[in-house]
Amino acid sequence: MATVVTCMTLIAGLVLFVTAGLHGYWALGGQAGLQAAIPSLEGRPSFVPGQSLTALVAVLIAGLGVLFLLAGGVIRLGLLPPILPTIAIGLAGLAFISRAIGDFNLVGFFKKPNGSVFARLDTAYYSPLCLFLGMTAIILAARGHW
Repeated sequence: MATVVTCMTLIAGLVLFVTAGLHGYWALGGQAGLQAAIPSLEGRPSFVPGQSLTALVAVLIAGLGVLFLLAGGVIRLGLLPPILPTIAIGLAGLAFISRAIGDFNLVGFFKKPNGSVFARLDTAYYSPLCLFLGMTAIILAARGHW
């Protein structure tokens, strides 16, 4: 079981670091992939994130990547009381599962289909990935080995 959890942890960490890198690219003004990354309504983006917010999201996602690697025992710091990272990874798990379920409108498994690039990719990749990240985080929180 430990090997499976370690593989899940490494995959989750990689996904989060790549995602953080994409957000960093967008925060620096990159445009490639934005249409696929933002939900749209009637052909228009549902929101336009600013560079500062996108940079903050990049940092937070990278922090989650570190948290996953800590929780999975891939890296060790030993600076925090074990209960704090356990609570943090558990909350992250709930957030990812909530994102996978969605808002019943623009994102998640239960969104209203609108045929946009984002909607198709969300159904095929983003929501399943969020479900995987959420399940991995919950498993890591339940293990509680820091």
